[in-house]
Amino acid sequence: MVRKTLDLTLDKEIQEAILSMPVTTSEGSPTTLEDILGAAKIHLQEAKRFLDENSLIKITAENILKSESCHGVPSFRVTLEGEIYLSVEQPEEVKPPRKEKLPPLGKIREKALELGLDVSGLGRQKLKILKMIEAAQPSEENA
Repeated sequence: MVRKTLDLTLDKEIQEAILSMPVTTSEGSPTTLEDILGAAKIHLQEAKRFLDENSLIKITAENILKSESCHGVPSFRVTLEGEIYLSVEQPEEVKPPRKEKLPPLGKIREKALELGLDVSGLGRQKLKILKMIEAAQPSEENA
């Protein structure tokens, strides 16, 4: 059975009380939890900046994307546990425009006959008949 983790947001007062608790570092220096977390945040930002700016890392990321057949803009994410993840910002999928459904051939032929067009040699080529109709309509409107 998989257990679900529930994250609860603590009140500001409780958070401040926990962050201000005295802690002794591994070197024996007194500090607070807030200071340790602040230093960790700075170090994580430095690691992220290194990953973002290093050209060898960029080439590696691009090669990983190619090998995975992915497209997009790669970036790295570093966790406090020291794990590094490659994130890929992918562009929105652009879908081709939907083709309009053409009217039935019978209606297209009726319109052509109304305009006095001979479409007997075009068979079932709806698009060609519609183009002939379109070309014939402006000339009638001008008449």
